[in-house]
Amino acid sequence: MTRHTLALSLLLALTITACGDNNEDHESNHGQEDHDSEAEACEHTKEGPSTSVTAAQDASAPPNATAEHRRVDLTLVDYMDQKGGYARYEADESGTFYFFLDRDVTFILLDDQGAVITQSGMGADVDACEEVVIQYVANLTSGASYTMLFGPTDETEVRLVVEHEEEVGATE
Repeated sequence: MTRHTLALSLLLALTITACGDNNEDHESNHGQEDHDSEAEACEHTKEGPSTSVTAAQDASAPPNATAEHRRVDLTLVDYMDQKGGYARYEADESGTFYFFLDRDVTFILLDDQGAVITQSGMGADVDACEEVVIQYVANLTSGASYTMLFGPTDETEVRLVVEHEEEVGATE
């Protein structure tokens, strides 16, 4: 490695480190794990890998959109005179999960009885990158199946990345 390349690498590393703590309001509201999950979501949204899923028009048999450390490219279908649809998420662990979307679309999480799951940070903006626009945070139970509702919206596709708080540090 040349001295020029080494110097540029060090400068880049310092720049990234310095920018990482620049969002004080975000850190005070959600903590370091949330910031790390945003970085993971940005990486997976931008670089993949990805899985394609087409949403269902109703909640009776939504397709499985569970994907660890993957982006789900969800094609939305005709829904309430616009676009939207349902997909399923299977929680393999209990804890806090972050649902990141690349577009500002309505997102509702339902339990297996159809009740809305209360989400903290509902629709919080993500400033870590341009690829991720909004996040939702919910506490999920291991082994439970959840239904995600997207829309209604004018969008035809939404990219989804789900990160589990406990795994964020382990993936870096």
